[in-house]
Amino acid sequence: QASFWLNVILLLQGQPWSYGSGCSQFCHLSQMQLKTWVCLLASGTCSTFVLGITCSGSGCIHCPTGHCSPAGECCDTPMCGNDGHCCNSGKSCGDGHCCPSSSSKCLASGHCSLVSSPLPVGASASPASVSVQDCGHGCPAGSCSPAGECCPLTMFANDGHCCPSGKQCSDGHCCRFATDVCTPSGHCPTGAMQQPQPQTQAEPLPHLLPQPLQDISRAPTPATTIMTTTMNVGNVGRQPFSRDDTRAIELSYILRCQSHGATAPRGAINDIYPTTDGYSWIVPSEVAVVGWTLFKLGKTEAATSAASYLANIQLQKGCWAEQYNVASPSSNLCVTRHTVQPVMLIAGLQARGSGASGYMNTLAKAATWLASQLHPSGLIGGGDDSNGEFWMSDNAYAVVAWHRLGELQKRDAAVRAINQHFLSNNCWHHRLGPDLLPISGAFSWIHFAPAMLDLRAFGVEYPQGLGNHMVEALQIGNGPDAGAVYERENSPKMMPGIGFQASLAWRDLGLRQPVAAHTRWCLASGLWHAAADSNGIAGGWVDWKKASGQIAPAEQRFIDTSAYFLMVTEGIRFHDGPQETSMPIALFQQQQQQQERLSTDWWFYRAGRNAVAVCGVLVAMTFFFLVLARSRSAVCHAKTRLESTSLFSSESELGGDALGSGPSAELVQEC
Repeated sequence: QASFWLNVILLLQGQPWSYGSGCSQFCHLSQMQLKTWVCLLASGTCSTFVLGITCSGSGCIHCPTGHCSPAGECCDTPMCGNDGHCCNSGKSCGDGHCCPSSSSKCLASGHCSLVSSPLPVGASASPASVSVQDCGHGCPAGSCSPAGECCPLTMFANDGHCCPSGKQCSDGHCCRFATDVCTPSGHCPTGAMQQPQPQTQAEPLPHLLPQPLQDISRAPTPATTIMTTTMNVGNVGRQPFSRDDTRAIELSYILRCQSHGATAPRGAINDIYPTTDGYSWIVPSEVAVVGWTLFKLGKTEAATSAASYLANIQLQKGCWAEQYNVASPSSNLCVTRHTVQPVMLIAGLQARGSGASGYMNTLAKAATWLASQLHPSGLIGGGDDSNGEFWMSDNAYAVVAWHRLGELQKRDAAVRAINQHFLSNNCWHHRLGPDLLPISGAFSWIHFAPAMLDLRAFGVEYPQGLGNHMVEALQIGNGPDAGAVYERENSPKMMPGIGFQASLAWRDLGLRQPVAAHTRWCLASGLWHAAADSNGIAGGWVDWKKASGQIAPAEQRFIDTSAYFLMVTEGIRFHDGPQETSMPIALFQQQQQQQERLSTDWWFYRAGRNAVAVCGVLVAMTFFFLVLARSRSAVCHAKTRLESTSLFSSESELGGDALGSGPSAELVQEC
């Protein structure tokens, strides 16, 4: 059977099959699709990939059943990592990454250890010698400890483990608290931090908090307006939650907000837990960031369902609207922000082998619409209702979107335009007018969006002093709400979601203290619903709180806040940098155009043949009727002459009176 299908490919490609050679980038889509299916069917593995993910030449042709990875590799073991490649070590941990060795241990963080046991105290292993791949592809560069842990900071203790407090003395030990003052002898006054053993449940978020949660003595402001929040406030300080607990609670809340197809299309994620209004508040950009978080945490089915929902609600023009009720857009206006983020998710899944067959059509339409919004400078406009203005956030997301679409020239043009037009003294301008001049506005997350998205890796230049300016403008420095982050400068609302977005930027900037301070405040604020609310739903963060103690309604627990929280605590980033695989969307569009031309040529060819046939029939019919008319005319004249001859003979015999009357006149008139 394999030989038969290979012969089919030979005929399609019109060239000899060579071992290790893949389909040329100029092949037709049908050829690529057939080749993918042939390779994977021959290995006993069925695939749903159509474009972009094919077997590596004929590497899977003679592969044992179940050993062909989604990336087309013939693996030594049936195990694959969450990147679709072989996991030949046969060892994988909770984060889904493949461990470098079968002797690796799973750490409490869910990551693989680099070695089978921790390095001894005093080990001189250099963090520079540790590759980021040893901690999994989701670990930021420089954050992988010699012990193989993915750390929130780039500081490591002398035992090779993370130093989550961010405080280290001259003896090389990591102190328990960030506020410790080293003794004259170079020791930590409260003792060295004890590293948790694998699977321990002792302390929550040790990688972010400079002290255990149960040691936080500051009492949160009592909440009197919402009983469920008061219940959660009561949990703070008495019941510690491990990192596994927090992850499970937030993932459970997000998944409770996702439709399974009963009352809304499968994959739709409401912005808050759907109650009486059902799935009436669906925001594409927030579905996208949640979908990416789900994918990075191993919830692939939920992530692809969300992406498929986004593909299904795409407007005909190729864009997305700002909000949807079930599957109906609130308006038909196209919005750039709500288009670039779905593109980031869908293209990211497609490039990693988790895309559905229709994703490339979705991406092609979206790429066409996004290209229509481009300014000659390389910046992208805000959409149908943008008044010709350019937003920093739109263009920051567009850098990643263009990269994942394989539009590298557009990506680089956007980077150059950001550096030229948006860069300011200690932040980026949040908005530009049609003349590319900055428009003033209160400092908010939009001013630091490129840092939140880690765009330095793509060449975006960062303002000097950005991180400190963020602290000064948005974060409370002292008092009962120390560490809280305001919605925007001079706003009375303290918002966990904005703080988590700021934490992503601070992480990229290497500032650990603001992240730890904000996390402490959040967990002590009473805004996290670790306990169930009146609907029996746990998880999620109440949107805001004021210094007076007033807080938002309990149902306002938005899914993107949960996603940003998980991105901070789990070390998730929006992308893997320039080395991340892109989708050849331009090639796909070219193939689509070729197919359309072929279809058009075929139609004209068939139409031409039909036209010739119709014309031939018409000519034949015309000739037939002409012959028929001429024949009838000839018969008529012959009959007239015959009658005339007969009448003339009668006149000769009977006289001339008969000529002027009788049937002869009628016979002439009739003819």
